Amino acid sequence: NGVIQQTEVTEQFNTYHWQLQELAGRGSETLKLKLVPRASRTLKLGVHWSHAAVDSEAGVEVQEPKLRMQISGPDEVFFNSPQVYRLTLTNPGTGVAEEVYINLLPPAGGNESLSTHQLGELQPGASKTVEVELTPREAGKLFVRGSSITLMADGTPTGAAGQVRPDRVDAPAWAGAIWAMELTLPAEPAVEVTPEYRPLSPFPGVDRDLALLVPYDVPTSTVSRAIRDAGGELLEQVTVFDLYRGDGVSEGHRSLAFRLRLQALDRTLTDKEVDRMVKKIMKRLGEDLGVEQRL
Repeated sequence: NGVIQQTEVTEQFNTYHWQLQELAGRGSETLKLKLVPRASRTLKLGVHWSHAAVDSEAGVEVQEPKLRMQISGPDEVFFNSPQVYRLTLTNPGTGVAEEVYINLLPPAGGNESLSTHQLGELQPGASKTVEVELTPREAGKLFVRGSSITLMADGTPTGAAGQVRPDRVDAPAWAGAIWAMELTLPAEPAVEVTPEYRPLSPFPGVDRDLALLVPYDVPTSTVSRAIRDAGGELLEQVTVFDLYRGDGVSEGHRSLAFRLRLQALDRTLTDKEVDRMVKKIMKRLGEDLGVEQRL
């Protein structure tokens, strides 16, 4: 059934186009191909398909895992007295959460104090519980540990931030959540950087906005640094001005918008020069970070 046409022939591959006028619901069609190897090399078969729905509606359900953690245990503990806390992790989403683990780092503890609890997969609607025994050795911090973070610098804890327990704050009824942060400054002051003089250009600059699809595991600072390295001396400034997640953005990515200011000291840049620079930057981002331009 349908029409088969050979649309492209090269030394490396042949392309065939198989077109079906219609395919009934729950129906199927089969295309049999007979392949005769002509050389001793790997056989690659690529298939691309498309369809146009006619008088029908399609529903797409996104399988998205979510994680929610609940901590239960005594509100008050005493010095040198062990207490048991239960950490319950629940997946209220619609997809399976894979490779789930919990990292526990005591206040002011180093990497050697890090305790990791592997939970594996967490099915939709399922929950798993970890029991942790804590023994206070010093005055505790009034943090809800489920809403706290440890600040790291070069792999070393440098502080903590978290939400202060509501029952320990005398706040008005209209006040929102209160957060606190504590930083440990380095014992030695940072090395001072000598300012470098750079003359101002008498020629106008050119602003170019780029919307980029960036994987979640690529930090924004890494993207900005790669743009600066690829832009060279003509790239005067890089600014992030928008973050978007939602429709139109592929799974595992976020949309970041950067504004680039390009300027030369000896001339006004032409559109072709700016286009070449943007192309160079996009090539660098794609090869090094897997970043694509959002059109």
